[in-house]
Parts: sequence; C-alpha cells; structure tokens
Amino acid sequence: MTAPDRNLRETNVDNPLRSEERQRVRDEVTARLRHRGATLEGSESDEELLALANAVDAFERAVMQSGGDLMVDTPESSQPDNPEQVLPQRRADESTDAYIRRIHDAADRVGKSR
Repeated sequence: MTAPDRNLRETNVDNPLRSEERQRVRDEVTARLRHRGATLEGSESDEELLALANAVDAFERAVMQSGGDLMVDTPESSQPDNPEQVLPQRRADESTDAYIRRIHDAADRVGKSR
C-alpha cells in the first residue's frame, strides 16, 4: 500500500469525527427502516443497510405507482386495503440478503399488478 493510500484509509477509519458521522448516518437509516416497517437484526453491515433501504424505497415506489396507500397498507395495519402492498415481514431465520431479494420480488409483483 502506498503512503497516500494508507493515509486515506487511516483518515477514514481512525478519524473519530468520521466514525461519529458514519454512526449518525447508520442510526438515521436504521430508524427510517424501522419506521417504514422493515425488521432489522442489528448486525447488518453498512452495505446491507443501504441495500435494504434501496429495496424498501423500490417497494414503496411500486405501491405508490399502482395507486396504493402507504398509510393504510402498513405492516401494523390489521386490515390493509391490499395485503400485497404491505412491506413483507422478515422471517426469524432470514438473512438480510434473502429479505432484500424478497422485498424486490414483492415490488416486482406489485408493479406487475397495475
């Protein structure tokens, strides 16, 4: 590793301000996902959280484009208008990657039902 590469890595990894900022962003994404009904284990990597946030965004876009109501079709709703438009709940033994794939599959189904 060259000196500039090592210095950049050390700046990004060892800098307490950078670590605080990264944790703050991670906390915001985690809170947003939980608020939107996604189930997290707490051990997700930064990359997994980003991929999960993108999957949830894609699902919500598909629901809105099909005329769904994200305020009614929620995981907490006892009587959603359209159960297919409710974000899938994570299974107890489901990996993050499998959950992300299932959300994307659900988004595809919602998009095709328009």
